[in-house]
Amino acid sequence: MAVFAALIAICFSFPGVGMIIASIVFAVLFVLWIWKGKNPFLGRSFVTNGAYMSILLLQFVLYFFNFACVPIYNVIGEQIYNVPLTTVSLCLTLVYIVATIVGCVSGPVINRLGRMRTLVIAIVLMIVGFAGSAIFITEKCGVLPAVNWCRPNTFI
Repeated sequence: MAVFAALIAICFSFPGVGMIIASIVFAVLFVLWIWKGKNPFLGRSFVTNGAYMSILLLQFVLYFFNFACVPIYNVIGEQIYNVPLTTVSLCLTLVYIVATIVGCVSGPVINRLGRMRTLVIAIVLMIVGFAGSAIFITEKCGVLPAVNWCRPNTFI
């Protein structure tokens, strides 16, 4: 499972057919291990739990877009604004610091608002962040990280 997750993360930075094939192979091996293994750390009942698997799928979709943003912002910064990648990364570090702080206080927020309401708010804020990035793409480079502070990817 760790190798599969690592390959998915690496695939976003170094996309290629080989990485996708390796990810699929390790995903299949993981599923086979769960179904055929004598003592897997995740049992069949855990994996066949529909409610839990639907939440995992929703998290995958939401985090997929967050992972996709990093290379997109690197290209925007470098090719549109002529900003070095190190500067773009530094700007995005501010976004991750805010996301970490939001993640640290997300427990009390979820307890107060409820899981479903918090999930809907997080999705709406992500959409606002993506739309703001698209709308303000021609503005100064510093606007993009500021707009994306409202993408609380650690809420979920």
